[in-house]
Amino acid sequence: MHLDVIITRGVPYVDAYLRDLERLLAAYSAAAPGKIEIRVLDGKEPVIAASAKRSGLAPVALVEHRDLTVDDDGIVPVYGYFGVVLSYGKATGTIKSLQPTDRLGVEYLLSAKIRELREEAQAATHRIGVVGGHGEDALSATLLVPPDLGRANLDAIVAQNFPYYRFETVDLNALDDDLAALIVTQPQRPYTEKELRRIDQFLMRGKAVAVFASASSSALSDARMRPSLDSRGLERLLAGYGIEMRRDAVTDPDAFTIDVMQVTGPSRIPFPGIPLAQNESQRLDTSFAPLFRLPQLAMPFASSLVLHPEKQPDAVRCAGLAPEVCAFKVVVRTGPRAVSSSSAPASFAFDLEWQSLVRGPTARFDLGAVVQGHLTSAFAPSDAPVRGAPPARLLVLASSQFLVNPFVRATAAGAPKGTEALQIAGPYAQQVLTQTIMAFKQTLDWLTADPELSALAAKEL
Repeated sequence: MHLDVIITRGVPYVDAYLRDLERLLAAYSAAAPGKIEIRVLDGKEPVIAASAKRSGLAPVALVEHRDLTVDDDGIVPVYGYFGVVLSYGKATGTIKSLQPTDRLGVEYLLSAKIRELREEAQAATHRIGVVGGHGEDALSATLLVPPDLGRANLDAIVAQNFPYYRFETVDLNALDDDLAALIVTQPQRPYTEKELRRIDQFLMRGKAVAVFASASSSALSDARMRPSLDSRGLERLLAGYGIEMRRDAVTDPDAFTIDVMQVTGPSRIPFPGIPLAQNESQRLDTSFAPLFRLPQLAMPFASSLVLHPEKQPDAVRCAGLAPEVCAFKVVVRTGPRAVSSSSAPASFAFDLEWQSLVRGPTARFDLGAVVQGHLTSAFAPSDAPVRGAPPARLLVLASSQFLVNPFVRATAAGAPKGTEALQIAGPYAQQVLTQTIMAFKQTLDWLTADPELSALAAKEL
């Protein structure tokens, strides 16, 4: 592996940042002696700048107030290169620009790109099982954008852009333990005890599982988007790992919104059934690799989670492991004005009287959690717990329609062009789906990464 880090020197805080970056690069070299070659090049040199441009690096404004220069035309920012060119065998790639004012996650960007090139050069394939047989929405279902905007689906997006991931629909009664990871999406029919135990056995082998499901869901093609409350047995599995999935529907006025024109003028109408977790209000843990650099995340049809760390005590779960690979924490939460309802609301569709969905005691609710380390089996007797020997990983995002566009799903059987849900499906796709797809891809990286590589993603310089 060869890395050329091209940085335009001479701006004080960039030079300070470079000193930190060089310590990080030295750690990479030490971790893989003889396997990675790193050069730090000055983008002020004409030959280096020309090479950076040919490689596709983008100039960035290297500017803080004290670093501005003044000429006859006024204040002019300093522009330069701050990127990375990578090669591994015949595979090449770039990180076109880093922001020296954003020190979070440089290791994630580097480790993710290094991995991407390695997978390409080695023609690697990661087989990821997607549980089927319970009425789940398939990843190949065209439930992301309205029909007039195309037939996009997650399966095709991943296959086209990240061909080293291969999804396989699996029957839990015949689960292949050689799968790299397992994805559980919203079931419409209940799990059997045997099926839940197979997921547990998979985790106990040191595997990784992601659950995108909640107790709140609606029927396919229900234009009124009426939630029903039933976790179909998943709550029994998750409880054993210390993650309680409550039988409730969480609504939040800090939600996905659309602009509408009313008699009194333009108004912004929220959809409380689609809570919007935002990084700026610390509702997203962006130090967690699947959520890295996400400004927001929509959680449609969400249920609340309650963590019970005593079910997975640190002394057992973290024995012999670095702190970064034995996490047990909340990664997504609502704002402080959210409401939990143990009876299903009438509808999550467009409603000018949306306030009725957020009446009652308000609080913050946890919607996403991760537990990893030497996990104790969810089905072991409490007086004789069975512990997984290799470290395992479990992510739960308690949103039943996280991986789809809920407004497209509500009209999946076909609807007249002017149908309300179809009109809203486009704005939802524009505002939300980029972050959803990024979170899903980064989750795939986390599910299939070595624990040590995964830990790099969460560090700061």
